[in-house]
Amino acid sequence: MSPRKKNAEKKPVHSSAYEWLSVNIQSIAEAITARIFALHPELEEKYGERGRTKCEQDSVYHLHYLAEAIAGNSEKMFVDYAGWAKIMLLSRGVDSADLGDNLKVMAQVLQLKSPAKYKRLFAQLIDAALTHLPEMPEALPGFIGPGNPFAGLANAYLQRLLLLNREDAIALVTTELDAGLSIRDLFHHVIYPVQREVGRLWQENRINVLQEHYCTAATDLLITRLKHNFHAVPRSVRALAVCPDGEEHSLGIKMFSELLESDGWKVAYMGSKCPLADVLRHIKNHDTDLVAISVATPLNLAKTRELIAGIRSSSLKPAPAILVGGAALNSNPEIGKYLQADGVAADVSEGVEIANRLVAQKKLGKPSYVVA
Repeated sequence: MSPRKKNAEKKPVHSSAYEWLSVNIQSIAEAITARIFALHPELEEKYGERGRTKCEQDSVYHLHYLAEAIAGNSEKMFVDYAGWAKIMLLSRGVDSADLGDNLKVMAQVLQLKSPAKYKRLFAQLIDAALTHLPEMPEALPGFIGPGNPFAGLANAYLQRLLLLNREDAIALVTTELDAGLSIRDLFHHVIYPVQREVGRLWQENRINVLQEHYCTAATDLLITRLKHNFHAVPRSVRALAVCPDGEEHSLGIKMFSELLESDGWKVAYMGSKCPLADVLRHIKNHDTDLVAISVATPLNLAKTRELIAGIRSSSLKPAPAILVGGAALNSNPEIGKYLQADGVAADVSEGVEIANRLVAQKKLGKPSYVVA
């Protein structure tokens, strides 16, 4: 038996199923679309070629999430995605029954086209989503709840952003900081829930993409302007803060970088879409105690795993601790184990505490998996 064949046989079924599906997503999406339009010929007359294109795009998106859920061996990830898609599509006039029909046809096509060893795995995740779909909510509660001690400030900041009044929003926050609001409270009780609320408003089709981008860009500018507020006694700990290649949402890792600096860390903030080669080059040339990675989109989890595996295999001495966080891990922190990280942070505030713990354990030679 050749070494290549022997290694292929040892590969976990989830990994090989992910690879097979990733390569075949486009052709499967085309087959799903063809089958849906064949089963419902009225769709052609009602929506025409534009409807066929949209159906194919939706199928591609569903399949990408299915692939990531399989790679992470997380049924919950795909079930949560189905719940997110239900709300998003309902708000845009697409009945949840149509989403269910698409998932059923997806299961049928995968049973026809996939290798026998993957059929059960695909069916298990899709069946779970279909089972839970009817009971899933049609809308989400707001993320700025009455239990938030700074709910008034958060809502006022958000309303100014939605009115495209960036300077007033920034001035409002600056005034509160001058009056004693801490940076940590600002991030934890204002910026974080506001960003989640902006995402919810887009999901429910209550704001458009440009408004969502405006809110995020304004908050990014706010954090940049507040740089002088992050005073701390320097400590001998260094971090590299990145997003995996392909991840464009960098606001979370920027907030985390600023909180680390306010805790005395020296941080190299690199932001979005960081290639593995550049990350390894930095770690090789600069002392690094911690690599902090933020992944907001589940579709970038595989690239996050590749980034972490690359750092692990580089044989750098001493090896940095690796901490991951971001919206992609919110529903299931155990994905951190699939990513092979040393720890998972639920939010930026808890992330600072975990970062200090991880580095202390590394220096004592006692690494362990830490979840917020």
